[in-house]
Amino acid sequence: MGCGPLWPILVGVTGGGLVLPRPDTLPAVLLLAVQLVVIRRRDWRWLLPAGLVFTLVMSPWAVYGLVHFGTPFPADNRIIALAVPQLYVTDVIDVDQLPTAADDPIGWLARLVGNAPAAVLQAAKAAVWAPTVVATTVAAGLLLRRGRRPLRHGPRWLLVGLAALAAFTAQVAFSELSTGYLSRRYLSLAVLLTLLTAVVLILRAPVPARLTGRRTGHAVGVLLLTLPAGWALGHQLTTVPPDPDSLTGGVVEQGLRRCRSDGTLTIATSTEVGRHSALTGRRTTFFPDNFADIPVAQRRDRIATWGVDQLHLLPLPADADPRTVRRHDEPRSLLSTAARVTPDPCVTTGRLYRVSLG
Repeated sequence: MGCGPLWPILVGVTGGGLVLPRPDTLPAVLLLAVQLVVIRRRDWRWLLPAGLVFTLVMSPWAVYGLVHFGTPFPADNRIIALAVPQLYVTDVIDVDQLPTAADDPIGWLARLVGNAPAAVLQAAKAAVWAPTVVATTVAAGLLLRRGRRPLRHGPRWLLVGLAALAAFTAQVAFSELSTGYLSRRYLSLAVLLTLLTAVVLILRAPVPARLTGRRTGHAVGVLLLTLPAGWALGHQLTTVPPDPDSLTGGVVEQGLRRCRSDGTLTIATSTEVGRHSALTGRRTTFFPDNFADIPVAQRRDRIATWGVDQLHLLPLPADADPRTVRRHDEPRSLLSTAARVTPDPCVTTGRLYRVSLG
């Protein structure tokens, strides 16, 4: 059965939707295209219209990025990845003074090597959490070896698929090492694609040891994908807590709207920053992780540049220990070193402060 006319549109829109928020998934989209061609070799011609739709979906954001930021992917973490010191996206970064890999390649490589043990540990944890992936991949390798066909004499798609998977795995590893963003959830897509490759090898490789029929094999493939898919989606959806106020903000959001100012609100929690900005359209910024490490003059410059005139601290539990209380109050104390910070009794949930440089 051939692909219908809507199939290329669906694939192109889905691929574009993946890359729009996360440019680092572009290699994954290319790998998925290879995998789909492997599964349905007769329908390779739909890649051209699918690629056209993908380009149309990506073009508005790419043009916007080029016009306003000078790059088609403003959220590509390029500054973090090429910096010599370990940074985070919420840090205050002086790009003009920042040493990069071009300035100190040895120091940059040393940082990547330092991130390697933690990256390996996260990969091991991912394997433990998704043992089906490990078992299926090992099974694919054993079946392929039992087929007694060297890769260079095997079907063309086999080398292409394995090369694409190797390239994508290398890209994911480089992203983890270069940014230092080490978390199992960043490996979710790589885990699924590794498993998909293994399933394709089992179902399509010319292995005499494969005894199941086509229908049974496809059913097994779907079953093998189920658990890891649940694992990956579970990690992605942990950013949406099971809280009835997780989308509306509840009384906290109501208080911030009631006490809105004309300037920029800063909040220590990035989740609250994104939610408040999305719900109200107000200028909202996170409190930098490295604010304590920068000079007072640079702190004042950030306050002035961003127009920060309010700080909000979320409420703490009544039984919070003193260390947690001190850490929670740190944004206020650090802002106080560079600006005048006064309590604002307008909100009843959490604490609100007025910030001024006067």
